[in-house]
Amino acid sequence: MWTVDAIELLRALGALGFVLALIAFGAWALKRSGLNIGGTTAGKKEDRRIKILEITPLDHRRKLAIISCDGEEHLLLLSPTHETVIARNTSS
Repeated sequence: MWTVDAIELLRALGALGFVLALIAFGAWALKRSGLNIGGTTAGKKEDRRIKILEITPLDHRRKLAIISCDGEEHLLLLSPTHETVIARNTSS
């Protein structure tokens, strides 16, 4: 009986590995094709209107971020509860 159980276990692990490989291949194929499921706009990075230029952690909850939108830079304070614009046009 032990050999039958071992064979069934190997078959189940093989099936699990095959399914995980299919999921990984599907994710890779979607990424390569340019389709974007994550909610951001598709396209090349240089064609995007919004870019994250730099992120600096202040502590374990807050971060400072510089973003660029339509050629203007904005300094943002990001925290789990809110976001605050600290400065606009930080490049000058």
